[in-house]
Amino acid sequence: MAVKKSRTRAASARVAGREVAVGRGTVTGRSLDGNPKLVVATKAPAKTDVQAGVERLAQVAKTSNVDVSVFNALIDELADAMTDRQSTELGLTEQEANFLIESGDFTPEEFAEASAFVTSGGLAKLERETHVRALTNTYTASEVAALLGIDASSVRHRQSKNTLYGFRAGRIRLYPRWQFIPGEKVSTIPHLPLLVRAIPSDWDPADVEGFMTTPQDDLRSTEDSVDPKEWMTPIEWLAAAKDPAPVVGILEDADIR
Repeated sequence: MAVKKSRTRAASARVAGREVAVGRGTVTGRSLDGNPKLVVATKAPAKTDVQAGVERLAQVAKTSNVDVSVFNALIDELADAMTDRQSTELGLTEQEANFLIESGDFTPEEFAEASAFVTSGGLAKLERETHVRALTNTYTASEVAALLGIDASSVRHRQSKNTLYGFRAGRIRLYPRWQFIPGEKVSTIPHLPLLVRAIPSDWDPADVEGFMTTPQDDLRSTEDSVDPKEWMTPIEWLAAAKDPAPVVGILEDADIR
């Protein structure tokens, strides 16, 4: 499922201004042209690799401004990610690949580029980076309480009423920073409850982060804007007190696909 041309999802990759859906299927041993499929060999980390990784992580943790609860959540998410690695299998049959090319959605060159991006591990790397960014660009409940001048229980109450957007990471709940407008008095972006209720149920925090921070072709600074540079992100659109209907419409359209 894709949202506009600008949406980055765990199951899609944007290449040359287009998206190609990929799956988590197992390796079939055949490529689209009938030749043996390239399978990336994996090598388990040695004990010294593990120790070096832990030491590097500990060193970074000492000098970062990440809250300890967020740090622990990142560790939990990393452990989960290692047991659910993104496949480097393209996940398309030869007939499906031919259809994408023959329908004009992709040129042969664009499809080859998209395929290489997936099978080389580029998509998996992009997903990891997006996932980590979605986790670190957050506040804890106590931080949100301090920002808004309320107590932590009120933060959780607002989240339960969809007036704040939060998600669970490990054993804690985090609140993405994109929903807050900085200033002398911090506030949430206008129409946030409408937005939260419209977020598709199958979107994870990285999906939401990517959508909110990516310019959308339905959100144009003026009706005549044709230059993608003049498209606005949902955050910019809502912060400018514009009609929330186009943003909600994109989300609702994505939810029924």
